[in-house]
Amino acid sequence: MPSHDPLCIEALSAIADGELARWRGLPACTVADATAALGGEVSSGHGELGRWAQYSGRSSAPQGVTLWFRDQHIALVEIFLPALQRSVRDQLGEPEATVDSYLGDALEQWIYASRGLTAHIEPWNGKATHVFGYPSMTVAEFLGSAWRNVRVIKDPARD
Repeated sequence: MPSHDPLCIEALSAIADGELARWRGLPACTVADATAALGGEVSSGHGELGRWAQYSGRSSAPQGVTLWFRDQHIALVEIFLPALQRSVRDQLGEPEATVDSYLGDALEQWIYASRGLTAHIEPWNGKATHVFGYPSMTVAEFLGSAWRNVRVIKDPARD
């Protein structure tokens, strides 16, 4: 029976529950950790970042939680249309950096790289359309990474 990393279960539960202040970056989590934290896969496939698996939603992630894997480890967590009880800014304060989003002309990326979190925000109302979780890094590392240029890589609402 595979062992589960409590740090992974806490991290995945925090982001799935919309408790972004509890998210401190993505530890080295496995498929077994994802199953322990989120239950079984609902659907899966392959996309531009490799294998993905979608897990059942929670009240803050009604569209589900999509995990992207490299080998057997989670590389990226995606929440599409999160239903956050408190806004990203209320939970995390001002972003470390803000850049244009590739998910829509009117959106901004609010980067919290030291937390391993980026939210794509409608600036006119502060509402998040996507939240991505990844390992903690510097802003410079984020801006040079593939995560800076993430587009809609899998839209669970269309599947």
